[in-house]
Amino acid sequence: MSTYYEILGISEDATIALVKRAYREKAKLFHPDLNPAPESADRFMEVEEAYSCLKDAKTRRTYDLLLKIQRERNDLKSVTRKYQQDVQRKTQKARQTAERRTRMNYEQYQRDDLFRTSNLAFFLSVGFTILTAVLLLVLGYYLAIKYVDPNPNQWKYKGLEKWGAPYILLVIGSSYIYEFIVRYIIVGRPKRKTTR
Repeated sequence: MSTYYEILGISEDATIALVKRAYREKAKLFHPDLNPAPESADRFMEVEEAYSCLKDAKTRRTYDLLLKIQRERNDLKSVTRKYQQDVQRKTQKARQTAERRTRMNYEQYQRDDLFRTSNLAFFLSVGFTILTAVLLLVLGYYLAIKYVDPNPNQWKYKGLEKWGAPYILLVIGSSYIYEFIVRYIIVGRPKRKTTR
């Protein structure tokens, strides 16, 4: 069975930049929208799974330890099982994402990749959350002045401190709104039928 390094075609001491570059090359090579071969979807899913494991430093260390134990043929079944479970937990979500991405056309896949794995994605997500937080704060302030009391000095007696927890939950919930916007508006619903 091939290791994740062999699937991506890189050495085991490859940097994260090399891992990312190899992932993009292999994903383009095996994406079902660009490669009509019947096994391309399975290969694409293997590439996604390998990348999800190797891009994360903690999971990569765990995977490297698992490989080392297997190569030394140590009979440490409980340790091996623990490492396998840790790696499988991380890659299980990658398999689900890969299945969804195999149904996308290549343009959708590129947008999905851009809005999920790039630095741009991080800044957009943080910016969206901050913007939502500010808008909710302004809206809350406006509603408090209009419906609670026009004098902010008197608010401490009106029980407004109870609104802190719902406000924080709404700000955290804005990440789900961002996810919805990316998945259904920017990327769009997958257009390909499953071949399985």
